[in-house]
Amino acid sequence: MRNSILLSCTIAFVGLAGCENVDYTAMSFRADGDRVVATGVNDEDTLSRFRIVSEDNPQAKILVLQNVGGSVEDEANLIFSQEVRAAGFTTVVPSDGMVASGGVDLFLAGSDRVLEPGACVGVHSWSGGGVEGKDVPRSDPEHQKILAIL
Repeated sequence: MRNSILLSCTIAFVGLAGCENVDYTAMSFRADGDRVVATGVNDEDTLSRFRIVSEDNPQAKILVLQNVGGSVEDEANLIFSQEVRAAGFTTVVPSDGMVASGGVDLFLAGSDRVLEPGACVGVHSWSGGGVEGKDVPRSDPEHQKILAIL
């Protein structure tokens, strides 16, 4: 079913964005037929790594988010998500996969989205500069950055 979501588990997660000196594993990509499998945290170099694997595998139009725990750079995450949407990728969180924080934004960027039974999704309100999304009026343009990729 297109864009149907069945949440089978929820996890608590605090995003990495805005954290200084945090150890993380940068997002990596592995091509597998018509799929590109992503694992790790989005950073300022993720988009360039994604472009390389996409150019080398033009048949791949499914982005599998195996274990994507967020981002260390919100702007980079937004730009990467917009590119995934513009390229027409379907996003999939497999039954043994997990997305959280900015990884959820990336999942939502898919032209079609598949959340397999057993997949985990962790969400929280966006924050930045001492402000949290939940404290900003719904009509505030700041929300549009995320809503534009949906």
